[in-house]
Amino acid sequence: AVDLFGFATKAELETFKNLISVSGVGPKAGLAVLSELSPEQVAMAIASDDLKTITRAQGIGKKIAQRIVLELKDKLAKAAKEDSSFAQAAQNSVNVSAGNVPKAIEALGVLGYSPSDVSPVLAALDSTLPVEQLISLTLKQMGRQ
Repeated sequence: AVDLFGFATKAELETFKNLISVSGVGPKAGLAVLSELSPEQVAMAIASDDLKTITRAQGIGKKIAQRIVLELKDKLAKAAKEDSSFAQAAQNSVNVSAGNVPKAIEALGVLGYSPSDVSPVLAALDSTLPVEQLISLTLKQMGRQ
């Protein structure tokens, strides 16, 4: 059978191609991930090893999520040198690993926020701020969305 897939943006298409390149992930699973997460959220989940976010997609279990993270992490690093949504997410993950941001991500995780949800907000903030202030500013920003 011939199947035709359509995507709203080029980033969705690139993310889909990357997802189906992982062994054990077919078109149905790739579409399930993209129907649950945006390309940026997929890239952030991969960059931050956030299996819980990836497993929210229907039909994606822990083992498949681990395989996605393992196989696409290298592609994410290579894409950081190119111009794509994966590259933007990789840059955000670099910003997120600096200063007090990892502590803030951990604290926000205890409050029920996933790393892929809070990382883009934290990447825009000054990583030298105290952890408490980072958490406060992130919660305020998340409340506006």
